[in-house]
Amino acid sequence: MKKLGCFILFIILLFTLTACSGELCALPDRLDALYLHRNPISPLDQGQSGQMMNLMSANRVLVTEDALYTLELDEESRPLLASYKLEGERLSEFRVLRQACVPKWLTEHEGRLYYINEQNGDAIECLELESTEHRVLAEGPCAYLQIKGGRLYFTDGQMQLCSMAADGAERVRVLDERCCYPFFIGNVLIYQSEDEGEILKLRFGLGDGVKEIRLTEEAAYAPVIINDRLFYTAGGWIKSMRLDGMAPTLCSGDVVSGAAEYIFENGSWYARAVSTGNGVQQWRCALPEGQAENYPYTGYSYCDFTGGGYRVDADYFADGRLRAFVLYSPDGSRAEYLYGKITNLG
Repeated sequence: MKKLGCFILFIILLFTLTACSGELCALPDRLDALYLHRNPISPLDQGQSGQMMNLMSANRVLVTEDALYTLELDEESRPLLASYKLEGERLSEFRVLRQACVPKWLTEHEGRLYYINEQNGDAIECLELESTEHRVLAEGPCAYLQIKGGRLYFTDGQMQLCSMAADGAERVRVLDERCCYPFFIGNVLIYQSEDEGEILKLRFGLGDGVKEIRLTEEAAYAPVIINDRLFYTAGGWIKSMRLDGMAPTLCSGDVVSGAAEYIFENGSWYARAVSTGNGVQQWRCALPEGQAENYPYTGYSYCDFTGGGYRVDADYFADGRLRAFVLYSPDGSRAEYLYGKITNLG
């Protein structure tokens, strides 16, 4: 009887909280809050948050233990897939892997490099790192490539989530709903629903008896979970909520042009965004609710990879020209590269 009384009290409290209008709760459905209370989503660690950030940024760079794989340009500014040898914090030994290639969603699996090639109609391609044998696994347009349980997951030309074996066989469609930003948190899928006004949704399971939860009522972009909070861009602002749908916040800062990104720097997470109201200005905000601060230089950077203590930014001049790719290392040193030329700055 005592347990029943506590449960009834919880339901009353839950209905009271979720009846509010944006002050304490973000979820539109009270029963969804109860479901999340019974089926909590575990917070993400730094590495998992980095993986989610990479998916949102279509990472054109991948850093492994001993190599950096990256979009590069030849001296005539034609795009290619290249690699550099990575020894601690220093880059060396530039190598061209594929010509006419703009790689996105770069990932390595069992000695192969997988990516989507923008120069080939956004097809999924595979490169054997030892033999450099190249294969096209799926014609494009494809997007949001990731590997889970040894299988490739991606969206197809109809923006529907698909899966196939690592060799391109056994292709199946796993979600009929059109979506963007699909990311797996264990057996839970978070994504933006194109069929429901670009809102964010959670889906528990992909087979029969699935449970879907609407996380937002407005269009929301580039979601990234950091610790126990979900951050996203909506209406030109950076917003967040706890993973149980409660305690929504609005990050300080100017109106965001495009979508915000999230970088790990000096032991802390920051939201970073570009505003274009009075010229191009980049700023960052310590999470979860720090004050925004402008970068002291003209130009701007976009994160192309974060993980393992490394980060690679594409650094642009204010007029949009690429200045260099910048590798930030765990010891605080950095290296710049472009056109196969390296500057290790220490």
